[in-house]
Order: sequence, then C-alpha cells, then structure tokens
Amino acid sequence: MENDQQLEINHQALGAAYHSLAALRRELRPVHTQAYGSSAQPLLRQIAELRAEIDAYLGLDQAEPLDEPVPYIIENEEQLRGTHQALGNLYRALAALRKDLPPASRNYALYAQGNIDEILKLQAEIDCYLGLAHSAPEPATLRETPPRSGRPEKR
Repeated sequence: MENDQQLEINHQALGAAYHSLAALRRELRPVHTQAYGSSAQPLLRQIAELRAEIDAYLGLDQAEPLDEPVPYIIENEEQLRGTHQALGNLYRALAALRKDLPPASRNYALYAQGNIDEILKLQAEIDCYLGLAHSAPEPATLRETPPRSGRPEKR
C-alpha cells in the first residue's frame, strides 16, 4: 500500500470481508459446522492480508498487542458496521498524523498512541464477534464461542 486512497480501498474491502464472514457464520455454521470452517478459510486469508497491508502502512505492525480484555462485545451486524466505520475514521486520523509527523519522531509516538490503542481495541471487538482467535504465529482461526471479555455475565 502506497497512499491514503489505497488505504481507503483496503478498508472498504476489509469491511466487505467482515460482513461476508459474518453472513457465512450466521447462515452456514448453525447447520453445517465443517462446511462453515472450510468455506471461511478464503475470507480469513483475505482479512489477514488486508489487515497486514493496513498495519504495515500505518505502522500498526510495530504496536504492542493489547493485554487487556475486549472492552465491548459486538452483538449484531449493525454494531459490526459501526465499529468498522469507527475503525476507518481512526485509520484516516493516523494516516493524517503520519503526514504531519515522521513516524520515527518521539512526538509521533505520543500523539499516535491513543489512536493505535483504539484501533487495536476495535480490531479485537471485531475479532471477538466474528469468532476469530489470533494465536501467533499461526493465522487467524475460527472459534465456536467468543472469548470471555472480562465483563460480568448477563443473567
């Protein structure tokens, strides 16, 4: 990825992949779990590739992973859409900051940290909703149930 226009294209493609995986999960997983797992693999690869490109462009690949539970659990596709839109806003803000400050500068790290933390949180929320689990160094894998978020259970 070389510019902000390509960032926007990749962000939109990532959203389409998220929604395709969510639809596949909703429609196929309840009736045929094995078919869902194999059908989801191309989407999982696409999501991993798009994220890797975006992360490299924005310098997120250098960020420390979150070591806190997912703060919010997405419950439906409308919330997924909103979270993806918020993620795009943060991508654009970080891209704009990178134009104003060199990423190697100390000031960049200070100003960017909040956006980077929020991006990582939103990505974790999306992963939780889609049933993705990241276990380095392997690619994303599917989970039947989302990981515990640290929030109290509803009764």
